[in-house]
Amino acid sequence: MPCITLDNVCYQYKTDDRPKVALDHASLSIDEGQFVVLLGSNGSGKSTLAKLLNGLLTPTSGKVTVYGDDTSVDEDEVIYRIRSTVGIVFQNPDNQMVASIIEDDIAFGPENLGVPRDEMKERVKWALESVGMWEYRTHTPERLSGGQKQRIAIAGILAMRPKVLVLDESTAMLDPRGRKEVLKVLHDLNREGLTVILITHHMDECIGADRAVVLERGKVAFDGTPTQLFSQEHNASSYGLELPEVARLALHLPSLGLPALSDPCDEEGLVESLLTLPPLSLKSAPKESTFDETVIDIGHLGYTYSPKTPYQHTALSDVTATIPKGQLVAVVGQTGSGKSTLMQHLNGLIKKQSGTLKVLDIDLDRRPNYKKLRFAVGMVFQYPEYQLFDETVAKDVAFGPCNAKVPKEEIDGLVRDALTNVGLNYDEVKDRSPFELSGGQKRRVALAGVLAMRPEILILDEPTAGLDPMGKQAILRLVDEWHRTVCPTVLMVSHDMETVARYADRALVLSGGKLLYDLTPRELFAKGEELDELGLEVPLAARISLRLQQHGWDIPVALTVEELLGYLEEVRHA
Repeated sequence: MPCITLDNVCYQYKTDDRPKVALDHASLSIDEGQFVVLLGSNGSGKSTLAKLLNGLLTPTSGKVTVYGDDTSVDEDEVIYRIRSTVGIVFQNPDNQMVASIIEDDIAFGPENLGVPRDEMKERVKWALESVGMWEYRTHTPERLSGGQKQRIAIAGILAMRPKVLVLDESTAMLDPRGRKEVLKVLHDLNREGLTVILITHHMDECIGADRAVVLERGKVAFDGTPTQLFSQEHNASSYGLELPEVARLALHLPSLGLPALSDPCDEEGLVESLLTLPPLSLKSAPKESTFDETVIDIGHLGYTYSPKTPYQHTALSDVTATIPKGQLVAVVGQTGSGKSTLMQHLNGLIKKQSGTLKVLDIDLDRRPNYKKLRFAVGMVFQYPEYQLFDETVAKDVAFGPCNAKVPKEEIDGLVRDALTNVGLNYDEVKDRSPFELSGGQKRRVALAGVLAMRPEILILDEPTAGLDPMGKQAILRLVDEWHRTVCPTVLMVSHDMETVARYADRALVLSGGKLLYDLTPRELFAKGEELDELGLEVPLAARISLRLQQHGWDIPVALTVEELLGYLEEVRHA
């Protein structure tokens, strides 16, 4: 039985110059109890569609119905019924926080629905436990990390017990364990009858879904099962998507003389198939690069938020590390482990409380020149919209160079180059308001604004969260290029272990504000079970390498699918 239908729906945003078409005659029917993943590149219309589903927006033309109710009907009773039926969790959790204490925030929705107090308490407890945040119930949301806030936002909607749950990139800021926990909750609720519509750029989140729907330029371009979408590489790439790593590897089985899998996303079936090959002995691994000159020296650094208050929280404890010039360093750890706090020390946004810190030639113990530090150390935050403020994209990107007193005749060239390098057309976006852009485009503009200043050290806090697969790869290629040619030292906070494996020279692992590991990615991912216990996912190639090692293969830990395929080719030619 369809619970939601879109019939020939169009939606246009009104802008100063010309209307922007977000949905173009889109038709879709979703049955009650289905788990649907909604995919598509940035700007394809996914978020607009989500807002149409509970009447936050109404179609320019066409019709959206929710359990028979027309979302365009302007009647309080109908609007109430639709919005209590369809709950939405948005990309930015700050937009959904309404109370100063977390348990009060979760109770806000049920209270407005008239839920009895005893039941409301049970719902609050269940929702917070479902997302692993019950212990934070008396905390204030202001001091939570981005990923923790996202869990609270999800819990706030879960507590309302909607019939349909729509999540708009709601797992983007979560660590691997957090994503797994939330996805498990969603699948459990789905089995109990909840209809789930998950908007995501994480292709592995499609695994286990009933349907995959792809939007392209506001139209429904694909509607089928995830297996159908990922059965051939060109299926996904034609829509600007990428295959899950497991499917990329599975599709190469025939080239190894092995039968194709009926489900290309079946990791266990993939491993069983590979184990039919003769064991390989290949001991040598690629050599790691060495570096000398230190540009960041951290000694016993500690930091506590709201000390001597009921909200006291130790974010960093006795952190010691040195970062040499020329490295791309990944900073990883569970949500709330202290990653962002550490990064904000490095350009003086947070002033240290204990320990020592020296960045480049600036000693932060001795009357540091913070202005000099902030021009030398560029930072792109988790939420790029917090960095955008000017009336046009060009002015926003030019703000840093202007304040650095770059000659006026050079600024236009810097802005043009920076926007081009992040994949934006200068002539198309230079006069647009940055606030009209999609989340992914905002992130690119924020990165362009930092890159235009040509910093010596670049800090990126979850730079690819919220980007579509093609945008993500474009940003990572850009970061890698700038790392090699312009800005030699890069620190990148990331929950994406595939990115860490592919690009990082080194990984710092934080947990509970302490530095647990300082290793190369290959050394780190060889730890397997220890990382799982920390809630950090071992990338697929490394995970399968470890499984093969357990069955007698003498091979190095592979960091990428390409590297693992190289090992497997050795078997074929042996």
